[in-house]
Amino acid sequence: MNKNILWIVASSLMALSLMMAACAPAATPTAPAAPTAPITPAAPVAPATPATPTAPVKEPPQKEAVAQSSVKPKYGGSMTILLSVPTQIQNWDSAAAPIGKTEASFLVYEQIVGMDWAKGIPGTGEVDWGAGVQRFEGWGPQLAESWQIPELGTWIFQIRRGVRYALNPASEASKLVNGRELTADDIVYNVKRYVSDPRFPTAGIRNSQGVMARAVTVNKTGPWEVTIKTPVNPWIGFFWLIWGGNSHHVAAPEVIDKYGSATDPMKSVGTGPFMLSDFVAGSQASFVRNPNYWKTEPVGPGKGMQLPYLDKVNLLVVPDDSTRLAAMRTSKGDWITAVQLEDGKALTKNDPTLQFKKYLPTGGAISLKLENKSLPFKDIRVRHALMMATDREVITRDLYGGEAESFVWPTPPEYYWLFIPLKDMPQSVQALYKYNPEQAKKLLAEAGYPNGFKTTMDVRGTAGDVDRAAIIKDMWAKAGIEVSLIPREPTTFTSMGSQRAWEQMQMGVFASGGQLLTSLFSMGFRGPLLGGVPAWLDQTAEDAFQESQKYVIVNMPKADEIYRSIIPYAAEQATSIPLPIPYQYTLWQPWLKNVYGLARFEAYGMWTQEAWVDQDMKQQMTGRR
Repeated sequence: MNKNILWIVASSLMALSLMMAACAPAATPTAPAAPTAPITPAAPVAPATPATPTAPVKEPPQKEAVAQSSVKPKYGGSMTILLSVPTQIQNWDSAAAPIGKTEASFLVYEQIVGMDWAKGIPGTGEVDWGAGVQRFEGWGPQLAESWQIPELGTWIFQIRRGVRYALNPASEASKLVNGRELTADDIVYNVKRYVSDPRFPTAGIRNSQGVMARAVTVNKTGPWEVTIKTPVNPWIGFFWLIWGGNSHHVAAPEVIDKYGSATDPMKSVGTGPFMLSDFVAGSQASFVRNPNYWKTEPVGPGKGMQLPYLDKVNLLVVPDDSTRLAAMRTSKGDWITAVQLEDGKALTKNDPTLQFKKYLPTGGAISLKLENKSLPFKDIRVRHALMMATDREVITRDLYGGEAESFVWPTPPEYYWLFIPLKDMPQSVQALYKYNPEQAKKLLAEAGYPNGFKTTMDVRGTAGDVDRAAIIKDMWAKAGIEVSLIPREPTTFTSMGSQRAWEQMQMGVFASGGQLLTSLFSMGFRGPLLGGVPAWLDQTAEDAFQESQKYVIVNMPKADEIYRSIIPYAAEQATSIPLPIPYQYTLWQPWLKNVYGLARFEAYGMWTQEAWVDQDMKQQMTGRR
């Protein structure tokens, strides 16, 4: 790290406590003077600045080769997953919680469709779930064994027979269900519970996607058949309801009707691979194997074997990073993700036996309050000035040791089938990523700010995030932009971000896993939805979005083509200010097999059922099984 950045970081640490107290915003700057079924395909909307996109990559790029196992899995043993925040084991009933799912509940509950393990690294390799949700083609059957899409927005599911609710001896609620078979009526019940049941007015779907949810209809159309229609924004309907990774787990209706909800974790009764056996709020959750789980291994040496392999899964919440890392070093933990770059490098250097995979996390961009038209950001020249006042090369080289990606918006490299490298973008876009404070000053003067302007930036009040914000503050000062940093308590920061409640700017943080495809087909720069309605609109983006909605799901290559055609325009609009994103690590112990580095918590219910422990290796390396 060079001396300038070291000085900025040191200064920001000394000032952190003062900034947390002095969080009054600066004065607002003075304004300058004066879908149906697919039809005959229409041409995609052309970007304002034409570009010749490169052909999408055929296969997902790998940062590390994760070898496929040739050893037949073995039953037994336990696994301990180390988590960083209590929310990862909260909100057990996503219909009763406005923020939707909890990661832990993916071990207990299942969804109508799910991520297809056979299409990932262990199978055909068509998709790489390592950094999160990927290509639409990567989803496959779960509680529905098959489906038809006769027209866009209409799904006809054949519900899988022989799926039974877990009979959990630790749960009184489980006795109500008595291990009965899941039915088509259960699917109908749960869909209605999420989109229209008056007992759950704050359900995550209705809270965030109200317009879509109100248009949903669901009917039992055969003994084992369910038809769901999502006529408004079918793509969002898929992610929030059909797949439902953010909000829709299928629970036993008897439990909901008796207890009113399943917010009590010990009343969670699902069809998943594990059953909750012990829970301490904000601290830990333990799960045991569901002996009546329906699924068998679809691929590999264990093909046809009954899942899951493990006897027990423990989730431990360890908020302190140093304590979590120490647990991995001393073999008290088996799996960890969202490990910062320097920590991951140190762990793997000190213990070369640790398995790992690097991935790009979500976030890192500075969000602008574009819906407030009195702020300078409404002018594209101001946004371009902010881009040119940011020295990404210095941040990448000196803060992250070169292990970061600068061109990550609106599409990160992980989305290889859509990504267009910066070198293939128009010169007007490439210029935005070159540090040029003098040109930034000229643009500000043209926009009516010859002396620059004052603004505020909300930042999560942790040392690392304040350090990063202080570096940006120093860079922007050279172009005449004076930034007052407002550190926020992490929970408050997250809440303000989801509601767009900051005053002028908010610096995004790095979160585990890649961004959801919902943002891709919202074009990434189309205004975020507030109550189902965009906070702000760019008409070119809106036109492309509406065109893409004719083809999503039913003709994904066409939808991808439309999206790729708009990427150069999106990048040039600079509706947020992207920052370099450093790689993070997912790490696991060498005796934990069949893991492949999946980082997303939504994959818990998938990869935990596939994971197994080589207990002989563990015994040899640690002295315990």
